[in-house]
Amino acid sequence: MSARLIVVGGFLGAGKTSAILRLADMFIADGKKVGIVTNDQSENLVDTHFLRGEGKTVLEVTRGCFCCNFDGFTLKLRSMSQTEFPDVILAEPVGSCTDLVATIFKPMMNSYTRDFKLAPLSVLADPRRIKKFITAAKTGFINEINYLFDKQLSEADIILINKCDLLDGSELDEITTFLRKNYPGAEVMPVSALTGEGYDAWLDKLTQGNAADKPSCEIDYDIYARAEAALGWYNSFTTVTTPVKTDINAFVASMLERIRLECSANGYEIAHIKAYAVTGLDSVKASITATDGTVSFAKKSEFNAEKFNLILNARVEASPGELECICEHSMKSTAADMNAELCDYRAECFAPSYPTPKHRMK
Repeated sequence: MSARLIVVGGFLGAGKTSAILRLADMFIADGKKVGIVTNDQSENLVDTHFLRGEGKTVLEVTRGCFCCNFDGFTLKLRSMSQTEFPDVILAEPVGSCTDLVATIFKPMMNSYTRDFKLAPLSVLADPRRIKKFITAAKTGFINEINYLFDKQLSEADIILINKCDLLDGSELDEITTFLRKNYPGAEVMPVSALTGEGYDAWLDKLTQGNAADKPSCEIDYDIYARAEAALGWYNSFTTVTTPVKTDINAFVASMLERIRLECSANGYEIAHIKAYAVTGLDSVKASITATDGTVSFAKKSEFNAEKFNLILNARVEASPGELECICEHSMKSTAADMNAELCDYRAECFAPSYPTPKHRMK
């Protein structure tokens, strides 16, 4: 029996992981077996650790996005299908990835129809980013990041206005009208992972519908490459120890706020910063999705601890060297304030290389 493959795309900070977790729980409650495939340009991925910590079956495709590592992606799908026998596989591509129809969906439709049933391509969009994009569209200021965001929306079967609980009626109407006018090929739906609004309707679309067999988007890969290269990517792992039990939530919040303030002071736009701290008893997941944003917790710890592992992922419009300095300095400053030590610190910071898909189909 072939598994239903559900790809949930969207720009960095759109809330894909929270959406996937809620979808997974809904499928499980309906008696379905669920697997998840995550994706990153590097290793030590917050999303993978968080989803596994929530008891989900997760495999990773690292060192390249799905579109540029299609063979690696299908290898993980087959491995999961043959060992876990899931009814549903949820896949989360890298947040800076686009051209999914040409590099994933069409090759899958061409060669894997017996193995997987492709659900409609869903693209989550953060309302804050949509508002900025609307302003840019009105002024004609379409930079590389806006170009990438536009292409993600253009190829969607379903565009999901995420975090709709943060919008009033007039804001939601404005965003919905803009999206329906500019992307008539997609169904536009408001959803909220926090409240569950819109999820029943979305789930129906994913289980009853199939991915549209439509033309691939026209992509200028030079612009696409510049958009990805504008972002510094930082992933790190460290163990934090303290002489007394420490409030892990406070440590994570303080560290993220320090990073945000330093990015703001230097004029660096935050795409997404995520932190995941885990002890033997509990875990914390928190994030910031804009330079003028606030720390948001997907999960808080109920216990203080003397030792915890900390994973930090940051995607910021800054050079890799500058971003690494900011993240490391903020982490060390927070540790010093809380009389903590950082052990076994490992970090990698880089800008993504030029995207080179091997199986692109027009």
